[in-house]
Amino acid sequence: MLSRREFLTVTGAVATQAGIAGCCPTCPSGPGLRAQELKAKCEGLKETDPLWGAGLRTQFQVLECLTSSLVAVPAFDKTLAPDLKRRFLKLNEELGTYTYSRTIAEAWRLFYELTSRLHLYRNDRSAESRLPVYAYNAHQYAARVWIDESRRRELGPLVHFDTHDDMRGLNEPAKILQSVAHVREGGRRRADALRDLMSRIHDHATPVSGGVLGIDFKDVVWCFPYWAYAAEFGRRPMFYANVPDSRCSYGTFRLLHDKAEDSDRLLPTYSTMPWLEVSSVEASKLKSMSHRRSFRMSFIKTYPGNELADEGQRWKALLEAVPRGRFVLDIDLDYFMSIDSASGFHRNPEDKGRGGARKRQLAVDEYERRLVKGVRLLDKRMKSFKRLLIQLREAGRVPSIITIADSTYMPFASTWAGKGYWEYTPYEFAAYLHWRVRHLLHEVYRRQGIDAGV
Repeated sequence: MLSRREFLTVTGAVATQAGIAGCCPTCPSGPGLRAQELKAKCEGLKETDPLWGAGLRTQFQVLECLTSSLVAVPAFDKTLAPDLKRRFLKLNEELGTYTYSRTIAEAWRLFYELTSRLHLYRNDRSAESRLPVYAYNAHQYAARVWIDESRRRELGPLVHFDTHDDMRGLNEPAKILQSVAHVREGGRRRADALRDLMSRIHDHATPVSGGVLGIDFKDVVWCFPYWAYAAEFGRRPMFYANVPDSRCSYGTFRLLHDKAEDSDRLLPTYSTMPWLEVSSVEASKLKSMSHRRSFRMSFIKTYPGNELADEGQRWKALLEAVPRGRFVLDIDLDYFMSIDSASGFHRNPEDKGRGGARKRQLAVDEYERRLVKGVRLLDKRMKSFKRLLIQLREAGRVPSIITIADSTYMPFASTWAGKGYWEYTPYEFAAYLHWRVRHLLHEVYRRQGIDAGV
């Protein structure tokens, strides 16, 4: 077996060789040969595990080795990527054959860790397709993607599938807009501006507000599951603006409602969740506000989706809120299950008291029962989601781009694409959901030129 020291030595030698090959493309010992050498080393990894068995453990070890190599040396793309894709698909299929248990849940968690390391790589590959798919862990990065993509294509309205509205306020909108302008200029300033946006739109609850500020969406549609407890309404006139604050110099760019525009209707409210920060303002106070962004906002419950199969009220509301043409399809995986709400899955509370082996075993059995139930719920919900996307497609509504937020706990993240320490999607199901949603998108939008990264 290749030891860690040997692996680092080989990787360092390969990276050095890649740098030499960049200066001397005609040298006989190029990146391709070194990649083959490293691939052979990775494939030679073998370690048995009494819990998982030799086969499953070996597959993880080889994927770990190949993934680290590709991330470290992108020049190995042509040599390593095809084999890496084949192995990922094989392991995904194999894991799907196991009944969920405590052990298999841990295997899926490790599988997600490997998957997340390739987010940036797959995003770069997908960017060249007619319908790109961009994935990150933390949802706030979606705003950067929308702003960057708006340079190249008409995005259309934002359709946001999420347990949460993600419309929280932002600080210093003037500086955000300055970075947006630099992104649109392109060239050398673009990369620096994107990094600056990453530091300013940094909260997982702010991607929608960042998109409204940076792109000026005319329609924002929040499609939510029943456990979000949101009040449904269609195309309400709302706006964001920077509200001066006497306590600080910059104020807050937050969601507002003008009574003069919508005087006969109540503000949107929640029965249990305080996510949406909406204030009503008088016309006389509008003069002191800056960076006003008016838009129409719709809240539509899309799961359960039985009513969407016919010409029901919600389906009509969705078609009205999303005009024919292109739209931004934004998916947060906690739309399917979120641990902060009554979405169908909760872990057993850890029992730190004394109860003996029998009590501990009962706790494990209950946890595994919940895992099995959780997978069944996810399968049902993804089937409903796929049906809804097909209906939208048949009605002439097709995405311009697709963004996916995994929204799960990632203390092991090795790149900024994986940063974000808020767990909403249960980590046990993150990889299961991520891969199946990508396959689902590929099946629905294959003819639209999608590169779903599968």
